[in-house]
Amino acid sequence: MFKLFRSLRWRLQSWHAIILCLVVAVFGSLLHWEMARAHWDRVDDELLGAARLLEGAMNAVPSTVLEAMAKDVTSRTGPRRRPFPPVNRQRREPTENPPLAGPPQLEPPRSRPIQDWKFPKTAAENISDLTQEEWEASIELPPQLPEHLGRMEGPAYFIIWRNDGTVLKDSKVPPQSPYPTYPVSEAIDRDRYARQQRGPFREVFIRGPFETTICVGRPVLGEQAKVNSMTWTLILAGLSVMGVGLVGGWWTSKRAMEPIERMSRTAQRVSGTSLSERIELSGFDSELEGLGASLNTMLDRLGQSFEQQRQFTADASHEFRTPLSVILASSELALAKPRTADEYREHLSKCQRAALRMQELGDSMLTLARLDANPTLETESIDVVKLLEEAIDSIWPLLDSSSLRLESDLKPCRIEGNRSMLRQAIDNLLSNAIKYNNPEGLISVRCQTVEETIEMEVSDTGIGIPEASIPKLFDRFYRVEESRSRVAGGTGLGLSIVEQIVLRHGGTIKVKSLVGNGSTFSIVLPLKPNGH
Repeated sequence: MFKLFRSLRWRLQSWHAIILCLVVAVFGSLLHWEMARAHWDRVDDELLGAARLLEGAMNAVPSTVLEAMAKDVTSRTGPRRRPFPPVNRQRREPTENPPLAGPPQLEPPRSRPIQDWKFPKTAAENISDLTQEEWEASIELPPQLPEHLGRMEGPAYFIIWRNDGTVLKDSKVPPQSPYPTYPVSEAIDRDRYARQQRGPFREVFIRGPFETTICVGRPVLGEQAKVNSMTWTLILAGLSVMGVGLVGGWWTSKRAMEPIERMSRTAQRVSGTSLSERIELSGFDSELEGLGASLNTMLDRLGQSFEQQRQFTADASHEFRTPLSVILASSELALAKPRTADEYREHLSKCQRAALRMQELGDSMLTLARLDANPTLETESIDVVKLLEEAIDSIWPLLDSSSLRLESDLKPCRIEGNRSMLRQAIDNLLSNAIKYNNPEGLISVRCQTVEETIEMEVSDTGIGIPEASIPKLFDRFYRVEESRSRVAGGTGLGLSIVEQIVLRHGGTIKVKSLVGNGSTFSIVLPLKPNGH
């Protein structure tokens, strides 16, 4: 259960369903309220028109006005066609000179029976001059009014109360409709009329003359059925919209999660022995396409790293195998039979040289491992000229023994960096310049500041490097000429260490070489390493 709640797809679907339900419910409720209100307002307007007609009769309104009010109240809803009396068309015999056509002769409109509301003669008088008893005695309301309300589905009724709550007049009040009490006066005073729903009856209240209250009502079972039908229609429409929305949300969330599932399946297939798997980016959205491309790039780097580690392990095994073989062979030969002291000394010298080579190889591998494992760089302010002078002083004995010359052009410059690492990189370049130089050759060391960087160069006039070997020069255990490198005592890791140190300081290293004319290694370092 908790695992289901942790699913991103289920959370998206749940939020989508909640929001969709809220939107449909709120919109449907507002629409239902507005439609029902408009429907009941129409019914109330009909009842209010009838109540105003009764009020006019009680106020002795002229009969012509009451007649117009009665026609409006008793007519049915819907568009009304304007009555045009028929035109009296007479067929005329054609003549040579037909007379000019005059205005059409219209038939007189048909007379309509006027409802006799039976108002007393005293109704024409000013009711303000009458006492309430005289006014009540003179009232003769039309009993046929409810029967002529054509808009209504059933017989209407009316009730008139005095100000003390007693009934003054009423007409066909349904027995199942109890007489209302008098709590509507406040609503009438506020809105000039009041309305209420009493079971199956709808009623409207207005204020009449002499502080009377007029009520007109009618049954609204048909109206309630229409409202209920409208309610169920809205409910079914809302459920349909929610169903379509939920299905669409499920499909959308499934489509959105599919790329992530594909990434997960690809990641599960990736292992140390299978690094060729890549995420297929076809059909991905732009946001997930960028993520997939980043993961593919990461897998490329991991593949290269694993390949380098495998190659490094194989090369290291190969490099250790040779000195170990020398040590074993020399030991077996020395122990095969009694030897003289000089012979033992010769075999021990071979073992010593092999051990020193293994030590140098181990130190270089340990240095690379430390560079790979330690991403931090402890820096300090370094006087580069002083650092180069110390490195040059340390190789003077080698220069004398090899009859080599050295010249330097060192401009004052300082840098933020790791002193021991930079000293090791310089020592490796100077050592290579001595190993692969010609007898009585020249080594040049230069240093200068260029804008926000420093440039260091170590050049020699040695044997040079073939152009095809330069791109692989900084690979681990790579040697330009295997036999020559072994004689010189190299491990194939020196330039790899130099490159790692330069990259750790945010710099670059370049090589220019020509076979037979020597090589130049150029290092460009920023005054402050990136990120420090």
